[in-house]
Amino acid sequence: MLIAGYNTASKEEKEKYDKEKLSRAAGVMLLFVTIAYILMAYYHNLYAIIGFVFFVGIDIVVAGVYVRKKCQKTISEEEKKGSSHVIIGICFTAFFVLLVSIPLYFYSRPPVYRISGKTFSISTEYGKTVNLSDIKRVQLKNDLPKGLKKVLGINMGTILKGHFTSKNGDLTVYINTAHPPFIFLSTTSGLIIINDRTKTDTQSLYNQLETKINH
Repeated sequence: MLIAGYNTASKEEKEKYDKEKLSRAAGVMLLFVTIAYILMAYYHNLYAIIGFVFFVGIDIVVAGVYVRKKCQKTISEEEKKGSSHVIIGICFTAFFVLLVSIPLYFYSRPPVYRISGKTFSISTEYGKTVNLSDIKRVQLKNDLPKGLKKVLGINMGTILKGHFTSKNGDLTVYINTAHPPFIFLSTTSGLIIINDRTKTDTQSLYNQLETKINH
């Protein structure tokens, strides 16, 4: 049960609460936080982040009030006043979820690519800027090198960013493996693999890069 305050409370303190109701309250609270996080990740903007933080704050308050009013067994008013341990635990759990969710949101955002003048910039975690003159070849492929392993970067399921190694050697990637194809950039400093949000966006980016490099 994901209630830190309840799990660490004394036996006497635990007896003041209805365990089943408390578990249900914690489950519903975390379900709402999860739904809010999914919506934040889907919309990918500042308003979504603000809304997420605001919603989690309300969720914590409502959960605290519910636990205080509905999850406590029939006890004296004096005992109720001293029974704040569990509520603090719920707040701590929600805060921890929030603390973990925000970085995950930023890590999951797709890179922003920009061709400007003589450079190609990749704006994201572990991003970089490459001189167009350093790109020797551009290829569009549906398959990735075998044996991709993180050296320094982010590996969140289908989202890979940073420095990786493979059976073909070291490389830098900014990809979502669930959305092929992938653009292979052979540069003077090594291989870079990228892709965009959708197949259409990736194809468009490939066309732009190919035009810039071959002309």
